[in-house]
Amino acid sequence: MPTMQELQARVNDLLTATPSAIAAVGAPARRFSAFLPGDVEAALSLTEQFMRRAEEAPTPEDGLANVLQLAERQRTEADPALIQHALMMFIVHHPEGSRLEILPLEQRNPELLAAAASQSAILALTGESQLDWYREDSLANQHHEHWHVVYPTGGIPVPGNPSQRRVQDRQGELFFYMHQQMLARYDAERRGVGLAAVVPYDDYRMPIPDGYDPRMAGYSARADNTSLSDIPAFSYTVAGHEQLRNRVRTASTSATFTDGTSVNSSSLGATAESTVGVAAPFRGTNHHGMGHMLIAYSHDPSTASDPGVMADTATAIRDPVFYRWHRHVDDFSFQLQEEAASYNFAADAPKALIRKRLAATDPAHASPDIILAFVSDLQGADPAAFGESKFGGANWNKAFPSAAGLSTGTLRTHMLQRQRDGVTLDYLDHDEFVWFFRIENQLSTAADVTVRVFMAPILPDGDPEASPQHDRRRWIEMDKFQAHLKANQKAVVARRGADSSIIQKPALRPPGQRRQPGTNAATNYCTCGWPYNLLLPRGTADGMPFRLFVMLTDWQIDQVKSTSCGSTSYCGARNAKYPDSRAMGYPFDRKFAAGSTILDVAAHQDNMATRDIVIQLV
Repeated sequence: MPTMQELQARVNDLLTATPSAIAAVGAPARRFSAFLPGDVEAALSLTEQFMRRAEEAPTPEDGLANVLQLAERQRTEADPALIQHALMMFIVHHPEGSRLEILPLEQRNPELLAAAASQSAILALTGESQLDWYREDSLANQHHEHWHVVYPTGGIPVPGNPSQRRVQDRQGELFFYMHQQMLARYDAERRGVGLAAVVPYDDYRMPIPDGYDPRMAGYSARADNTSLSDIPAFSYTVAGHEQLRNRVRTASTSATFTDGTSVNSSSLGATAESTVGVAAPFRGTNHHGMGHMLIAYSHDPSTASDPGVMADTATAIRDPVFYRWHRHVDDFSFQLQEEAASYNFAADAPKALIRKRLAATDPAHASPDIILAFVSDLQGADPAAFGESKFGGANWNKAFPSAAGLSTGTLRTHMLQRQRDGVTLDYLDHDEFVWFFRIENQLSTAADVTVRVFMAPILPDGDPEASPQHDRRRWIEMDKFQAHLKANQKAVVARRGADSSIIQKPALRPPGQRRQPGTNAATNYCTCGWPYNLLLPRGTADGMPFRLFVMLTDWQIDQVKSTSCGSTSYCGARNAKYPDSRAMGYPFDRKFAAGSTILDVAAHQDNMATRDIVIQLV
């Protein structure tokens, strides 16, 4: 019987076929792309075969050996990239497959690593190049690749009955939300280097102003001002893509598909991305994916040369145009949200108080009940005990300005470097911190609340992007979790940044190894999520101002009974309902009443508060 170590070694070999290695054994005319439903369907068909092989064997280890034997044979007959994608879907979605590990992207494919520029060159960078470090971060790219493995467009073969497919709960909505959050974060990074928010690429006749050279084997560069062209190999035209854009836009603004069915966020997302949940009038279309492919082959519509990075989920976010394309895709979601009625936040607010100020003269955005401290300043103390001792009890009515050993108003980030296969990689990290929230339960019975934490750059007065229409798209979800309050309790709730609901688990820093092969069937699913080292935006050397927003909602309304792991906000829960009954991004998923912003709303709600902080790059 093979050992798990032997099986893992074979998996590693299968998943480390680089573009140059693939070319050496004879690459197909066009490489596999997870943006094409037909390619995904071919991979899923192979995943089904893997599942059957695993389930027919007398022992789990023999089953895994049979799977790998089939994958090794297929690698000599089919596109190795397709085999890799099918194998990763098997590892993520099958209980026995999940005993194996998917190595980090930079270990599987070191050819995707780009050497860091010298410090003198970095200082001279302008425009989009100032954010190469962010877009080319291998862990951020791994997040995007892994999300599309967890949420394949063709549904997931069901273990025990692989010929049956299931669609992940609210998959279309999550497609919109996860990418929208990537956009909000990228806009924050752009603000930090003096760039305005991303402009959507919605005019397909307009040349793409910024080119991109990936400096990697297997991917072609795109020059500045390259235009989209028809792709004969796909029998696809720019004019056809324009017509599809207009149809999806009409559905988003009318909130109705042409067959008369109503549109919601999940059905629209499934239609825009082109999943198995696509609306009937749009079956056979692929707006999101074909946008990727039109851009990926804009340099060579004959498809005779290697595509650009936009063709691959493991590399797409490296290209500045990825964000312009997804701002356009997100506009469909935004337009649908704008058609919905504004929330009545008072209607279902819990009887829980988080104060805005202690005195009438205190600043409007300086809640004394939103407190931050560095983990190092806790000196090994349990966060909950530290918070109760320092900020609760007799200290309940005290404000806590920045003070060494107690709290801070400035979070610190660092640009660091590490070596991987002889390549120097720039990456962002931060000093570990803890949130403390002082919450008063105004009920004489115990209660549970959901604590929702968001952050957004503070924009100068008069900035057009600070208008109510744009305001709600700037907010970055930082965390979302349940807090239990005793009757009439004045509680100090502690929450480590490392426990954030948006990051993958465990919360490791580069170049930390995620895990060893084992028996935890959920682990590969749980590694879906945003990298921990990128939890905070970078900020600036002088200190970049951000506003925190905290909202308490009723857990009895919010909760969905399910098992969850990893990034529950970005990846949902394994084989279960999305772990929040409210819309993703709530309360920023709808327009606010009468042109107001969330800050206007927060001023009149006991369950909301804000605080201004600074993020400093040191």
